[in-house]
Amino acid sequence: MRYMEPAGKVQELEAWERAKAARAAAPPQGFVGGHGYPDPEIYKWVDRLNQLHRLCTLQSCAGHRCTTELHCGWCDEQPVGTACAHKTVEDLHHLMSGQLWLWPDEKLARYFYEHAPFLALLPGVEKVSVLWHVEGREIIDIQFKGAGHGALDASMKGIMVFFEEASWRCNLA
Repeated sequence: MRYMEPAGKVQELEAWERAKAARAAAPPQGFVGGHGYPDPEIYKWVDRLNQLHRLCTLQSCAGHRCTTELHCGWCDEQPVGTACAHKTVEDLHHLMSGQLWLWPDEKLARYFYEHAPFLALLPGVEKVSVLWHVEGREIIDIQFKGAGHGALDASMKGIMVFFEEASWRCNLA
């Protein structure tokens, strides 16, 4: 199914609620943010995006700052003491961007293609692209300055306004 349809959205929203409950029951250990677990910092934004009937969030990440105590898989692969970006792994504090995978319905996808340059120009948005998933889904991929940058809310406000307006305009057409 290339575009999001109501039945597919229902399944994804049920999975989202299960993922949030699983994280609350057994918080992740080790990896910064708990790779594969939803980030509580982004819940309110994902829930707002999912309220738009033309859109469904498939994946999300609030963004993170790696430290020596909580770090990403890339940090794990670096030999201890190796120089990286003028730092050593012992004091490496790099930033991981926030990311959204959004599954639009057909009308919203067409609107997106016409207006994607405006989304890409928003403050905090780093990259906008489209993925064609192995399941046939057409997915909007947005990377943005997130919690690690201290810009999660600012970035998400702009993204939210873009999709609220897009949904509104699609509903008028």
